Amino acid sequence: MQRFFLTSFLLLLAIVLTTACSPFRIYTDYDSQADFSRYKTFKLLKSSKGRNKLGTLDNQLNRVRIRRTVTSALQEKGYKPIKKGKADFLVATYITLQKKVDVTTYGYYGWRHPGPRYREVRHYKQGSIVIDIIDGAQKQLVWRGVVEDALRYEDNPEEDVQHAVEAVMKDFPPDK
Repeated sequence: MQRFFLTSFLLLLAIVLTTACSPFRIYTDYDSQADFSRYKTFKLLKSSKGRNKLGTLDNQLNRVRIRRTVTSALQEKGYKPIKKGKADFLVATYITLQKKVDVTTYGYYGWRHPGPRYREVRHYKQGSIVIDIIDGAQKQLVWRGVVEDALRYEDNPEEDVQHAVEAVMKDFPPDK
């Protein structure tokens, strides 16, 4: 019986640790009528810049990191990049930034004075990466992947971008 509880506890701990390891949220959507099996070649569209007035996370370094990682992920799946001519699908990448507020409260007064004793308000910017796959012939969006909180002011932005893009590109092409 003790062994059962130990095994159950270790399994639960492993599940909690693996789900807690991903610091970002991933969303994907796709056109269920699209035939992804016919896609063999792709072309990267130029990154849009200057859309966000919030600044520092939307920079050339991050745009290049995203494009490089998307290209690598697609090549690992067998797709071939082309520079000239018509590609089966086009890839557009965007960086979006949102202002966020996080309010944390600590401790509570007694029954006479309900409410939190201390408040901590933190303002920050959340950087997300959007990857669009567009059908080359129809010029229609067929797949979108979004990684929220992928860009932060951390020690290793190169690694953060690589992990975020690889995580969302796992869902392309979608399983029908």
